[in-house]
Amino acid sequence: MKPVMQKVFPGRGDCLRACIAQRRRFKVNFLEFAKSEIEKMGLFSEEGDFYGGMTGEVLMELCVVLARQRYSGMSTSLIGYLFQRLANGHPLSPLTGEESEWQEVEDGKYQNKRCPSVFKDGKTGQAYQVDRYIFVDGQGTAYITRDSRQYIESFPYEPETVVVRKDAGNV
Repeated sequence: MKPVMQKVFPGRGDCLRACIAQRRRFKVNFLEFAKSEIEKMGLFSEEGDFYGGMTGEVLMELCVVLARQRYSGMSTSLIGYLFQRLANGHPLSPLTGEESEWQEVEDGKYQNKRCPSVFKDGKTGQAYQVDRYIFVDGQGTAYITRDSRQYIESFPYEPETVVVRKDAGNV
């Protein structure tokens, strides 16, 4: 056991070694689990993937990086949640609505720099999120329409999306 660990956990060497061993098992189990799930979806094959098998490779790369970080299962969920927000273009803290957050993208239309799905018409116009509601049809195709829009009542504002499943009975 490293001297620093002995200072932090005096007299608890067996417990610490067990925790380290559990982390190693989690890393191996997590990577095996991830690979198995990706294979089941066919994401390593050219036939089962929209990107010629690259999706599986990219997912495994992300999983290896995550496993190297030595997070526990709970903290892995938190990191996954935060990464998903960033990957979807959602900020980690609420939008303020301050002038410095906006950029003019075309004549009289402004887009939020921190969340690309939030716009406003004119400098003083009411802000709105264009993808508040994402619709999914019976075949699993996701899409947004004008009905996906939600006007923002006030700032600070935390952008979220809601998936609305539309089938024959829910159109």
